[in-house]
Amino acid sequence: MKRFIFLLYCLPFFGCTEDNSLNDIDNFIVEGYLTNLEGIKQLRVKEVFDLNATSDPMQDITDAQIELVKAGEVFTLYYDENLAGYTNPNVYVDSGDIFGISVERNGRTASATTQVPMPTKDLGITPETIEIPEIKLEIGIQETLQQLMQNARFTVNWSNPDQLPHILIFELIQGEGPIFPENFPLPENIESLLRGFSLVSNPIITDTYTVPALSFPEYGEYRVYVYRVNQEYVDLFDTQKQDSRELIVAPSNVVNGLGIFTAMSGEVVTFRLSKPLP
Repeated sequence: MKRFIFLLYCLPFFGCTEDNSLNDIDNFIVEGYLTNLEGIKQLRVKEVFDLNATSDPMQDITDAQIELVKAGEVFTLYYDENLAGYTNPNVYVDSGDIFGISVERNGRTASATTQVPMPTKDLGITPETIEIPEIKLEIGIQETLQQLMQNARFTVNWSNPDQLPHILIFELIQGEGPIFPENFPLPENIESLLRGFSLVSNPIITDTYTVPALSFPEYGEYRVYVYRVNQEYVDLFDTQKQDSRELIVAPSNVVNGLGIFTAMSGEVVTFRLSKPLP
């Protein structure tokens, strides 16, 4: 993933509302994520819309004036079409930093602050490599797949004695071909697994996370980030527990606007899905 796609499916909760005060034509949604590993992971500004809108909802705003402030130093951000968001390569993010943001457009200014949490500690993954045999239609393939489902699993571990919230982000670094051939008739349980697996986990307070190797689409090298997240991020996910048929506005730490501005801190490890050597 070349850019952050953290909460795209959550954004309608920010924008879908019949509250006229929030459907103000000048209002907007801020979606900003800072990390100690990647600086500005994603920072986007979008239009607010309602469920009765006939035009394309949630269009990106590319002409906002955005500044980040850290310890009195001001960083002006610019819009990068390749990233589909605002950035500044001179922004460095360290644990304990306090960042403020101001977003101005059409005379309206929204603001927010966040503090970078302490990073994940003692991150590891076992095993580091799992071999998946070539998948093809042949006698016994169903039994092979069931055995892989039960036994071929990665377990990610980290230290979390205080049960603080963390998320995991899985990324493909270098693909080496799909695991399942095109139009392969997947068993129902594996098809359900592939449909339900997300490259970004929900916030969890445990110190371990297990994922079947068949969850991933390709052979190759992957990385997994494990980030300690702030409460504003957890609150946003908790919103999803509500009935999606209700018109709601998600919790927001953005003043005079909507959305989220948050920081996270963590570590990263790599792992591989390989074919057996001939």
